[in-house]
Amino acid sequence: MKSKLIKQNMFVLLYQIDSSQADAMIQELENLSIKYQLVSANDLNQSVGYLAGIPGFQPAEGSYEGEVLDTPLMIFCGMQMKEMHPILQTLKKKEVGQEYRKVMLTPNNQFWSLEALIHEITREHNYFQKMEQLSRLLRKVQETGDVNAKQVAEQYVPLLQAKQPNHEQMDRAIDILTKLV
Repeated sequence: MKSKLIKQNMFVLLYQIDSSQADAMIQELENLSIKYQLVSANDLNQSVGYLAGIPGFQPAEGSYEGEVLDTPLMIFCGMQMKEMHPILQTLKKKEVGQEYRKVMLTPNNQFWSLEALIHEITREHNYFQKMEQLSRLLRKVQETGDVNAKQVAEQYVPLLQAKQPNHEQMDRAIDILTKLV
């Protein structure tokens, strides 16, 4: 589902920026005239809207006391895909920030805490990784030429076509298909 974007000044929130890449990341953003703001584990309880400086969002009361999440994250604020894409291409070319999860600020996620956003993005990332792995395994089974293996694999093709297969179904299919190749 497409979400409308929050129109505001363009900038990037950076969480868990890797110290070995910090200078390169910041330099590239500055070269592109993109403002950035570093956020820390102390900000995990803050709403993304507050961190993005959206009027009307207040700081959360109290300090964050949960687990420190080590998932590197870039939150693109005030940008559409056409504005975000050149930034991502430049960072990729410079081999900077590839391990970062990327997300755009939306009217929906602006209300989430940074912690909740990281959990959701991680869940989505894991889902798509499993779908990709399942797709590769199905192709490998087809390439084997083993008729029995192909018959077993055929029952898992609908998982790729389902709107949202669950993780258990995908895990089971991945386990079985891995044994076939």
